Amino acid sequence: DVLLAGLEAGLPLTSGIIAATVATQDPAIELQLTLPRPYRITTFSRIALILIWTTLISLLSTLALHLALPSILPLSFAQEQLIWFAPMLWFTAVGAILALLMRNRSTSGAILGCLWVMQLTFHGYFLAMGWTRPWFLFTTLYAPTASFWLANRIELILTSVIVFIATWFYLRN
Repeated sequence: DVLLAGLEAGLPLTSGIIAATVATQDPAIELQLTLPRPYRITTFSRIALILIWTTLISLLSTLALHLALPSILPLSFAQEQLIWFAPMLWFTAVGAILALLMRNRSTSGAILGCLWVMQLTFHGYFLAMGWTRPWFLFTTLYAPTASFWLANRIELILTSVIVFIATWFYLRN
């Protein structure tokens, strides 16, 4: 269960905090803004690199768990990827937009951490209330056999896409 928690809770939070850092911190921002390539493309390229590296780490970890301890992961190999993919996208998207809105990577990292702790602490509330299920990030940890598991993963991915689109438009300013 600790290994599964690392996949679903640990790596996504790390990805979100790193995305918050790269979205707001650029030591050569003045130079970047004078180039013909828009800053939003540079920012999204950096976020894409974060997502690629986190995906590689998560894929290899899931494959190792699938081969070594298949009893921990009760899902098919394709569904196992949704364990970490949906929270990772969500934390990365929300970390980036929070950093841009707050204009502070530390504050956005703290908010992400508070959301993380709140969802882990009050998991019973998030599972009991129907309106909170689409935003519950740790369904696999606390309710892996729930009937809404797949819907939860899809809703997290769709929410992430919407937040990434909002981030794209915010970076145009």
